[in-house]
Amino acid sequence: MNMAMKSGFRGWYLGALLCAVLCGMCFAEVAVSAEQPYVTVHENTAQRASDKTKFMSRTARTSLYPQTGLEYYTPEAQGIVCPRGKVIFISAFGDSLVSGYGLDNAMDAFPMVLQETLRKLGYAVVVENDGIAGNTTAQGRARLPKVLLSRPDIVILELGANDMLQHRSVDRMKNNLAAMIRKVKATDAELLFAGMYAVPHLGKRYTNKFDAVFPDLAAKYNVLFYPFFLEGVALDHALNQQDGHHPNAAGVRVIVRNILPYVVKLIGAVCKQPTH
Repeated sequence: MNMAMKSGFRGWYLGALLCAVLCGMCFAEVAVSAEQPYVTVHENTAQRASDKTKFMSRTARTSLYPQTGLEYYTPEAQGIVCPRGKVIFISAFGDSLVSGYGLDNAMDAFPMVLQETLRKLGYAVVVENDGIAGNTTAQGRARLPKVLLSRPDIVILELGANDMLQHRSVDRMKNNLAAMIRKVKATDAELLFAGMYAVPHLGKRYTNKFDAVFPDLAAKYNVLFYPFFLEGVALDHALNQQDGHHPNAAGVRVIVRNILPYVVKLIGAVCKQPTH
């Protein structure tokens, strides 16, 4: 397949790229369902290519960390010394991107791969799978207090795509996310806030407003921010399941590899906290 054909093929999927990532809908339903008027599959090839270009231009960014080998992130290389016997508990809190929807093996889900990777590097961690497929920010806000009762050391907050796919109010989504950030910050837990991008089919006004929510909240509350949870995986069919929406096992490992430096940074912060 030449590059032009590949670009057109990928563009065709753009309108439904994330649709059902968090709610388990099949591609055919996304493409034709009259109940989802906010999802439009463009028939014009030029428009499809344009949409892909717009999406990719928004996801492109300069990483906070260089793409170096994993050995760079060991405790020794990072100068991280945790108190003897300290086990760091991490809550991966989100939707099906976190829960591992559609994967044949539960060990391939994001929390388990992250835990495996960190342990191989030498960190004593337990990563809890607190992802529920289909969750919106309102649902996440409702169940977060129960998760925080377990007193995690780190919370990875990844929510918002379902609000976008259901075309819910961006203002309400922002309020829900802000409330969750405040709840986490009210504890001793460190927070990694993961962002999401809207698909361009929802219109420029909605897309711009949605995209701005995540960096705005990260700046307002001064939390560590990972701009796009699907970085390096979105639009790459080799890294997604057959439905074209959910990362496959290889895709999850790419997500973990990209987000790993941010998690290691927070582990360092946890280990510097005074013991109680």
